[in-house]
Amino acid sequence: MDLCFLNPPVVSNIEVQRNRAETALQILRSRADLDSGRENRWQVWIDMHRSMYENFSVESLLEFQSHPALGPQITGGSGKHFLTLIAQDFGHRALASLLKNHVETLCGKPRDLVCEQGAYITITSMRHLYHIAQLRAHLGHVRARALPVVEIGGGFGNLARMCLQQGVCDRYYIVDHPVVNCIQYFYLTEFFPAQDIAIVDDRGAYLAGDKNAKVHLCSSFGYQWLADEFAPDPYALVSTLALTEITGPGQKQYLDFFKPAFLYIYGQFDNIAVGPGGKSGADMQFSNKALVCRLAQEHHTLMYKFHGYHFEYIGRKF
Repeated sequence: MDLCFLNPPVVSNIEVQRNRAETALQILRSRADLDSGRENRWQVWIDMHRSMYENFSVESLLEFQSHPALGPQITGGSGKHFLTLIAQDFGHRALASLLKNHVETLCGKPRDLVCEQGAYITITSMRHLYHIAQLRAHLGHVRARALPVVEIGGGFGNLARMCLQQGVCDRYYIVDHPVVNCIQYFYLTEFFPAQDIAIVDDRGAYLAGDKNAKVHLCSSFGYQWLADEFAPDPYALVSTLALTEITGPGQKQYLDFFKPAFLYIYGQFDNIAVGPGGKSGADMQFSNKALVCRLAQEHHTLMYKFHGYHFEYIGRKF
């Protein structure tokens, strides 16, 4: 008998979600590193992070993927286009395997859930699935064992949980704004025990979890403690969109500090954005040509692709 099985999206009951949201809100209110003066963001993101903080509550967190102040900057994308790219680069069998091994969630009340080839997946997760395919294809050539991954800008934590679930790595570090760290904490504790998710402030102090956690959510206002965390072990550095949405001085801060064995960057080549209220400004656009050139100068290039607006760079150190 031929049967077709659908794996439904997962979500914990509302009271469990509410308790996690309350914990995340308490952690956010306790933070002293929300604006520590060590600024490396684009003005567009300063405004959006401020709006996210002002609208952060238990109720907004329960629906963060569809909330107008929390969702737009950390969800979305061109969706099925990325599934087409997976099929082109790795074949339809690889795409089918990735979809079958993907588990989707209703946590945060996503608006973009669809069923694709018998698998439930959000439009947002389609892009992350493409990044998973590239990481799996290249990362194994650098080290036989899994490398810990550092991600600059982690969205709501979706790429992190997919990397861990699909065996890309066994430890994950996200460097992001404190308010986004707390969204990531709420989301990731849907999939992993709370003791596996740590939040670390700009001084390296643990606000949740401890050094044994699988995931460390780190403040973008202070991450220098990570130097001791990795030395002398190799690690991978990943950024999808975030690094290319930071102007040159901020990019330099990160690239001067992090010295990974493997690097994967995806983002805009020429960055043009519209600020809050649809208003543009003089500081609303810049080119990432210098960034791409620096990546190629400092790494052994494994792959470079230009997709017409976005680009991908994969490199390694020997």
